[in-house]
Amino acid sequence: MKSTRQKVLTDSFRVFASQAKPILHIHTNSDYEDALEFIEYLFDIAEDSHNDPLNDLITIISNSIEEYESNQEELVKFEQEAQTMDPNISMLRTLLNQLPNAGYGQKRFIPSFLANAT
Repeated sequence: MKSTRQKVLTDSFRVFASQAKPILHIHTNSDYEDALEFIEYLFDIAEDSHNDPLNDLITIISNSIEEYESNQEELVKFEQEAQTMDPNISMLRTLLNQLPNAGYGQKRFIPSFLANAT
């Protein structure tokens, strides 16, 4: 016979799972974006402690995000390219790609000998 505690935990989990289904089982880009937003929220409020149950939730959602990403052709291709790229060049490209978004022009930061080569 099941104990009352087992029943309460099972019922509680079913309620949680039904509400969290889109982030526990990501099927669409919208679900993916929601999961990323939610995990960012959890990072902000979770304590840096093994005792905080939110860290368990972060692990569960991280696994869901990882599973979704591993099935997305574009993300898999990007990851494969990133793994083969020289880390120094990768970092430089990332920094240069971020500069225009910060209101700076790339040419301002490219050394003159490289700017003349392009």
